[in-house]
Amino acid sequence: MRYALLSEALARAGHEVVFWSSDFHHLLKTKRQVPSAYRHDGVDVRLVPTVPYYRNVGLGRVWSHWRFARDWRRLAVADVADTKRKPDVILCSTPPVALFKAGERLARHFNARILLDVQDVWPETFYRVLPKFLRWMGRVFFAPLHQAAQRAYRRADGVSAVSEAYNAIIRRGDVQVFPLGMKLPEGIERNATAQELRLCYVGNLGSGYCLEAVLEGMAQLIKDKKNVRLTLAGDGPKRGLVEGYASRHPQIVYQGFVNHDGLDTLLRNSDVGIVPMRGESGVAIPNKVVDYAGYGLAILNGLQGASEKALSEYDAGVMYQVNDAQSFATAVTALLDDLPRVAQIGRNARTLAEARFDAAQIYPAFAQWLEGH
Repeated sequence: MRYALLSEALARAGHEVVFWSSDFHHLLKTKRQVPSAYRHDGVDVRLVPTVPYYRNVGLGRVWSHWRFARDWRRLAVADVADTKRKPDVILCSTPPVALFKAGERLARHFNARILLDVQDVWPETFYRVLPKFLRWMGRVFFAPLHQAAQRAYRRADGVSAVSEAYNAIIRRGDVQVFPLGMKLPEGIERNATAQELRLCYVGNLGSGYCLEAVLEGMAQLIKDKKNVRLTLAGDGPKRGLVEGYASRHPQIVYQGFVNHDGLDTLLRNSDVGIVPMRGESGVAIPNKVVDYAGYGLAILNGLQGASEKALSEYDAGVMYQVNDAQSFATAVTALLDDLPRVAQIGRNARTLAEARFDAAQIYPAFAQWLEGH
């Protein structure tokens, strides 16, 4: 993930790094089963006790983030008093929006620089929980969060972001873009002669993803006796929906939440990765696009905007209408009818990953930018 890779790059450059995170696992919605303080690859990891939440978009998560920010500041002060290591630079992520205010107070306390890294734009992402006829009122409903976000963008000593698509919202002329990156796997080979098209979805099973169209489309393809297989990995509120389809169709396989080795195996044994993300999610290029491209998968993409632009530029994916099961089925059928083309799109996706998403290039550059502050 982004901050683990950045922390490793900073440690390799000779810096002392303290990586603060939550003891609550966002994807699994459970407490992490690791110590609250430990050292890994030259990085000191500290976990903040965090109030659980069970919906990705809701007041419970906002309250949890506020408590996290408050307790992080308190624990960070105590940690510095204990270790005698005062920070020179504090990098806060957003989301959560509440984190910057706590980070700014810490920066003043320690006479440090405070920087902000924008992974996602909140509260714009929250608009999708509103009925469509009310979304134009989003700035009114989420006014306090908008004010907090704009204050953070304005007051930070420097701002970085995962995509230039966020510049219009951040509204600063000095935003540095460091895309999401990954350690590119080696030994990726694709079998273009296989007659079965192996699709996969890896990620959250939540409201931001139109899994219904994917599953309905797969059911239609199976009914039409198409030689396709879909494997899903992840967890979330739509788990029951996925398990229901998997129980009725042997060609739909649900693996639950998988660890790194399981993810590696799944992606190496797939041909196509699916991005069933709705445009109103506000996400520019999600982690799954990076992962699929790194493993040389052709990408079946429903997300318009920055992801569509990047995939089009490299001919690394195929678009479909994210809410339309028939559009999904039609796109899959076209791929199934031209498997050599699938393999070529996959090679193009790997080229995209090498050019845009290589952690070996992104995070040392990110570390140098931090050094400049």
